[in-house]
Amino acid sequence: PETTTTQALTPGHAEIIRELGAVLRGLHAAARVAGSEPVSPNAEALATYATGEALTEIRDQLAAQPDEGLARRVSRAGRLSTVQIVSGKISGRTATVVACEIDTDELYEINTGTTIDDEVIVRDITVNFVKTTGGWKITKVSFDPDDADGCSASAG
Repeated sequence: PETTTTQALTPGHAEIIRELGAVLRGLHAAARVAGSEPVSPNAEALATYATGEALTEIRDQLAAQPDEGLARRVSRAGRLSTVQIVSGKISGRTATVVACEIDTDELYEINTGTTIDDEVIVRDITVNFVKTTGGWKITKVSFDPDDADGCSASAG
């Protein structure tokens, strides 16, 4: 059955939404660690949370960083990146959620430590999941690159 977080959820669906949120936050944390120096695009933790297109895309992005002499770090301004599910639809072994992503991480030059990009990005992302034998995994993350000016009002 399909449902969204804006409708009354059964306890089972609410638990799945919580699981999906944990997977999404786990991927963000794994990507932050993999993107820091030394950049590790093949970090095993990434495959814990993502598969298919999502895993390939994040590994490709991370692999490009060292070639450009770049790595990521937690913002020196003190605010941590966050991601919070705003709504979700579950259909059997697949799910799609919209989440509010606040990315405060900094991109910096490895050799000098100079910050290259410290822009805070606040946007809605759409995340597709599949239920595997090992649990829920992210299969695709998408967003509108022209719409990075905030999250849905329901993000709180």
